[in-house]
Parts: sequence; structure tokens; C-alpha cells
Amino acid sequence: MRKLTDPTAEENVLEIVNGGPIAGSFKIELDGPGLYCLQGGKGTGKSTIMRALQLLQGHSVDITVHDGELAGHVAGFGVVAPIASRKRARGEFALNTLGDRDSRTFADIVSPAGKTPETRDKECIRALATLSGAKADPAPYEQLVGGKLQFDQLGIGPLTDDPVALAGQVKAALEAKARELEVVSQQEEGHAAAQLEQAIGLDLTLESDTEALLENLNASRTKWSRLRDLKAAGAAQREQIAHTLRKLESAEQAYRGPTYRDAEQALAQAGEALEAAREVVSGLELDLKSANRTASERLSAYTAASEAKKIARLHQETISSWKSTISTPVEDVTDEELESARREGDGARAAYDRAIRVTEARRAAARGAEHRKISEEFQERSAYYRELAQKTFGALTASLKTDRIFVEEIDGEARLFVRHPTRGKTFFDRVNGLSEGERIMVAIDELLPRIGEPGLFDIPQEVYQGIQPADRKQLDIYAREHGIYLFGAEVTDGDLRVVKGA
Repeated sequence: MRKLTDPTAEENVLEIVNGGPIAGSFKIELDGPGLYCLQGGKGTGKSTIMRALQLLQGHSVDITVHDGELAGHVAGFGVVAPIASRKRARGEFALNTLGDRDSRTFADIVSPAGKTPETRDKECIRALATLSGAKADPAPYEQLVGGKLQFDQLGIGPLTDDPVALAGQVKAALEAKARELEVVSQQEEGHAAAQLEQAIGLDLTLESDTEALLENLNASRTKWSRLRDLKAAGAAQREQIAHTLRKLESAEQAYRGPTYRDAEQALAQAGEALEAAREVVSGLELDLKSANRTASERLSAYTAASEAKKIARLHQETISSWKSTISTPVEDVTDEELESARREGDGARAAYDRAIRVTEARRAAARGAEHRKISEEFQERSAYYRELAQKTFGALTASLKTDRIFVEEIDGEARLFVRHPTRGKTFFDRVNGLSEGERIMVAIDELLPRIGEPGLFDIPQEVYQGIQPADRKQLDIYAREHGIYLFGAEVTDGDLRVVKGA
């Protein structure tokens, strides 16, 4: 076993001593910014060196001392950090890094955990938020909805300290509010449809003065009733005339006595004879008996003639009365007149009933229009809240303070996109999105302004191995131009070695 002296950090050298599978010292000459690729077979120490870089940055990393050795350390970029020791690292790291930000690393952006693009994007957003210093701040969402009062009225409840989950909370609350308003809108539209249905098939411009139409209806009813009564009275009068004619004919046929004039003349003659007889009686006493008998007979004749006159007079009066009845004009009403009056009344009734329906339909239409207006207002408010819900991820993007990366909703999920110089809006995820090299450069573009130059970024081995040769060249050029030390690793044959450039 070798006892090591206190190590120092050599300039432009990265050294790992007795770390993991590395026995003794392994040095990497640092020839300025650029891409450094660790190569070698499995178990040669590539992962150990990558963890050593994180240890130098101040992260809590598990690195064991090589079997059989007492101690080990990592030195580079101005810092010496012991391996598997409680001693603190010495020195000040010479490069700018993301530091220990809630255990999130650059790898969480370029290679987030998750089996689906949706879950990987969520993890990536959380890493971006953490590494960029973004907090789960409701302020952008309060501004989005018009102020703190409007935000509090959403009733979200306890707010999460996860920026992605907070955006989801706000989005869900806005969508719930939109659905609530939409339900009210649908209810109002149902009321409107029910009211407007009463006006279907009716011409609402028709006369609807119900008082005037009711007066017309009553006049029509009175006219028809009067004509009906006149018609009935005429029929009764005609029946009475017919009955009188029948009685007249019967009486005339049954009468056998003298006429009234004949009876009157006979009575006059009898009277004259009676008077002469009385004169004869007074002068002829001798013939008194005979005269009395004659006078008695003539008195009887006179009485009979008087009676006949009464009968004749009664007959004449009866006939005159019947003839008067027969000659009285009948105020007749024809069926056509009565039918016309009935139709007029039916028309007045229909007009009145229609006016009632039109009046009610107008009122219903007015109520329906009011319900529809309310429905449209609630629909507009619902659309407004849905529009706000669509903007929640935009507010999340603003809180991340990113340049090329932004968040949008796809099928209710928060997805990450970038503005690609040639392809336009493109998924950030590797599925249907950016290549590994492109994602690394975009991620560095977003994070570099937060740390400044020179900077250090370690690329996970599983990511680096998927980077195409052309992209590796671009990464090397990019790193040189931006003063960045990029470290990656890949499995190859042979011992551990470092290749500068691509």
C-alpha cells in the first residue's frame, strides 16, 4: 500500500487517484474547451470519472476507493476532493457549473427519466425549473387570470411547490371553471329553445291586439246569435201561418150559413117588417091574434137573423184575423246568411286565439332571446377560461425564462418544444424530435447564460453513445466557441483513454 502525500490540483489536468476501478493515478490533459470523450471497455472507470466531475462540482456522489487502497481523490479545475472520506474538498472550482440545485443535473435535461415522451418532458421541465432557479410561483398565473382576487376565486386550494404540477393545478381549475360555465350556458340554451319553440310556425308580425280582437269576436257572436234567433222566429212564424191557413180553409169549407151581408140585409128587412107589423097590430085589433102570431113568428125570424148576423160577424172577424196573420211579412234569414255569420264568428275566434298565441309566442321569444343572450355570455366566459387554460403552459414557459425551449399542451399533457432554425416548432424529446446532439446544444444554450463561461457539462454515457459522428463534431465546435468543457463516455475495446474532439 502506498501512502499518498497531500494532493494538489494541477493546472489544465484532471486527475483521478484510486477511484473505483482506477488503480493509482489517471490523468487527463485538458487542452482548453471542447469535447472530451472517455473511451474504454466496461469497468475501466469511465463512469467513475464522470461521477468525479460531479464530485468536483460539489454534488454528493458515491465513489468508492479502489480495492486495497487507503485513500483516493479527484483533482482538477482548482479543486481537490477526497474519495470516500469525510474530509471536505479544497480549493475553488475554476469553471462555472449548475451546482447542487435540488440534486438536479444536466443529465436530467438531456436524458430525463421516464418511459414515455410525456413523462420525460415533465421531468425535463422540472429539471429546467430547478436548474434555472424557477420556483412554483403563482404570480404569473395571477397575472394571466387578471389579478390575485380572480386567481383566489378559482379555489385551487393548497398550491404545490412543483412548478409543473402548479401549472397543471391552474389549468385544471380553469378547465373546471370553463365546464361549470358551459353547463350554465347549456341550461340557458335549453330554456331558450323551449321558449322559442312556442313561436315555431307563427307569424309574430300578425295583429295581436287582443282587446280589439276580443271585441270583434263578441260582436260576431252577437250577430250570429241574433240571426240565429231571427231564423228560429221566422220558422215559427211560417209554421203559425201554415197552421192558420189550414184552419181558414177548414172553416170556410165547414160554414153553411148566410154571409154576413146577407144576414145583415135579412135582419134589416125583418126589422122593417116587424115595424110594419106592429103598426098593423095597433090598427087591427080584430086581427090581433093573427097579427100577434105573425109578429111572434117574425120576432123569431128576427132573433134568428140577429143570431146569424153574430155568427157571420164572428166568422168575418176570424177570417180577417187569419188573413192579417197570413199577410204579416216574415223577417227571414237565409242559410247562407246564417252560415256567413257563423264563418265570420269562427274567423273572429281564430283571430283572437291566434292573437293570444302570437302574444304568448312574442313573450316566449323575448324570454328565449334573453336566455340565449345569457347562454352566449356564459359560453363566451367558458371560452375565455378555456383560452386561459391553454395559456397556463405559456405562463410556465415564461417562469422558466427559456429562449428556445417552450411548453405547450398536447392532449392535456405538458410537452416541450423548441424553435428549430429549419424545421420550426419541434419536439424536444428524442421521439419525433431533436437528435441527441441537438438536444445537448439546445440545453446548453438555455443553461449557459445562467452560469456563464467557461462552463462544464457532463453528458450521460447512454446519451453520448447515441450521438451521431456529425453531431459530435458540431458539439466539439460548439464547445470550443462557447468556452465549454464537454465530457462524454462510450464503451469501446481496450483500456481507459480520453479522446479530445470528435
